[in-house]
Amino acid sequence: MQETYSQSEIERTINSILGAIEQNFKNGFGKKIPYSQICELVQDLDMLFEYLYNLDYYAAGKTIRKRYIPLLNLLLQIDEMPNNRFKYVENLEKAYKLAGRTDLECFIIYYEWHEKEKFYEPRYEILSGYCYYLNKMVFDPEFEGVIANLPSGWGKTYLTALASAFSYGVDDRGTILALCSNEDVVNGGSRTVKEIMQSERFGEVFPNLKWDKENKSYYSKDTESEWKLKNCKLAASYYARTTKSNVVGCRASKWVHIDDLYADYKEALNENDNQYYYNKFLTVWRKRFVQEAPVWKFLITGTMWAPKDFIVKIINWLEKRHKFIKHPKFNFVRVSQNGKFAIIQVPALNVETGESNCKALASTQTLLNEKASMDAYIFECNFQQNPVSPEAMAFDWKN
Repeated sequence: MQETYSQSEIERTINSILGAIEQNFKNGFGKKIPYSQICELVQDLDMLFEYLYNLDYYAAGKTIRKRYIPLLNLLLQIDEMPNNRFKYVENLEKAYKLAGRTDLECFIIYYEWHEKEKFYEPRYEILSGYCYYLNKMVFDPEFEGVIANLPSGWGKTYLTALASAFSYGVDDRGTILALCSNEDVVNGGSRTVKEIMQSERFGEVFPNLKWDKENKSYYSKDTESEWKLKNCKLAASYYARTTKSNVVGCRASKWVHIDDLYADYKEALNENDNQYYYNKFLTVWRKRFVQEAPVWKFLITGTMWAPKDFIVKIINWLEKRHKFIKHPKFNFVRVSQNGKFAIIQVPALNVETGESNCKALASTQTLLNEKASMDAYIFECNFQQNPVSPEAMAFDWKN
C-alpha cells in the first residue's frame, strides 16, 4: 500500500473507517455494525496506521492519540468477546508505541507496558498535569517553565528523567543542564536518563536513537556528570552539576533543571541560603540557556520545606510577573494567562475531603499519623505544599 497509495489517500481511508466505527456508538444510530466486523476494521486500521507512520509519524501519532486509542479503550470496555479483546490489547500496545514518538504520556505508557510495578499508572491523578507540561516543554518553543512541587518520593524527579530521555529521542541535538545540591543525586539522575535511553523499549519508539553498545559513536563523551550524543550541537548533551559548582561554560538548549536543593527542613530555614539560591537562579542559572533562543526554559522540581524556601521565592517571583489561573482539566495545576508557565502543587491530603491524593503511595491514615508526629508548619510545607497556611505562617512569624 505504501507504494500504491499516497499519504492523503491513507489518511482519508483511516478517517472513513474511524468515522464509521465511531458513528456506530452514537445514540439513535441505525443498524449497528457487529463486533466481529468492528474487530476486522480495527485490524485494518492497525495496518493503515503502520503505513501512515512510515510516511509521516507525526500525523499518525496525532490521529492515534485523539481517536484511535480512545476507540480501543472503549472497545475493551464493551466488547466481551475474548478473541476480540486479545487483539485490541495488542492493537493498543502498538498504538502507544506509534504515538510515543510524538507524545510523552504515550511513550511512558508504552515504555512500562509490561512492568509489573508501574510508575505512571498509580500516580496518574497527581502527575498527569506535570506530564502534559513536560510534553509542552519538548514541543512548544514558546513555553518557558514549570514548577513541580510534590511531597518527597511522589515521582516528580523520575518523571523528569523520563521526559529528558524522551526529549533526546525527539531531538538529539539539544542540551540539558541538571542542578541539585547533592552530587550523588544529580549524577544518579544522569545515569537514570541514560538507562532509559539504552533500554529496548526506548529504541522501539525512537529507532533513530536505538542503543547499541557496540556503536562507539553513540556517545562522543560519556561520564556520570557529562555526556554527549554524537549529533549534539553544544559541548555536551547533559550536564549534571551541584548547585555550589561553577557552571560558567555550561550551556543548555532544552532546559535548565533545578531539583531538590535541601537535604532537610533545617537547611530550608536558613534565609541566607534561600536568598543565595534565589539570586543565583536570577543571575547565573537562568543565564546558562543559549542566548539565541526565543525563550529560556526551566524546570524546578522539589518538595517545599519552609515558608520562605527557594521554591516559594520562585513562585512569588512568577506570580508578581504573571496572573495564574486554575487549569480547567488538570487538578493541582495553575497556568499563567499567557500560557507560558505552569505551577503544579500536589498536597498529600486533599484540601476539601481530607483524603490522601494518592492512596497508592500513602494512605490517609498514614498521612494523618505523619501529621500528628511533626510540627504543624513542617507538615503544611513538606506534605501540603502550602507555605501560607495559618500553621506555616504562625511558625514563620515566630522565627
